[in-house]
Amino acid sequence: MYQLCCKLRKLKQELKHFNKTHFSNISDRVKDAKRFTWIGLNKLCIQRLRIQHCVCEKEMLFRNYASTVREEECFFQTKARIQWLSLGDQNTSYFHKSVNGRQNRNKLLSLQGRMEKSLKDTRQSNQK
Repeated sequence: MYQLCCKLRKLKQELKHFNKTHFSNISDRVKDAKRFTWIGLNKLCIQRLRIQHCVCEKEMLFRNYASTVREEECFFQTKARIQWLSLGDQNTSYFHKSVNGRQNRNKLLSLQGRMEKSLKDTRQSNQK
């Protein structure tokens, strides 16, 4: 049991280090990625290398920037959801009404296929 505890402590330290290096300062990393993208695009315009090489470089630069922006969005979305859930426990009636509203908005009532045929939810029509 003692060995397991020691291994878990070491793992915890490694995970903290990994988290700091890969997921901290997300806003700064987005700014850096945007700056590197612009610098890279300027270099490509100045050098005017082969067209195929330029296209690959542009795609790589934009892919890197897009992935960093996606990471930032996920981070803020998770943070907002955590804040919303913690605040939601304090405002139970408002919280439950908004959750029910979200469920109603996300509900699929019918599906439309390629042949313009629509399938409706039979439970919905039976309740009326």
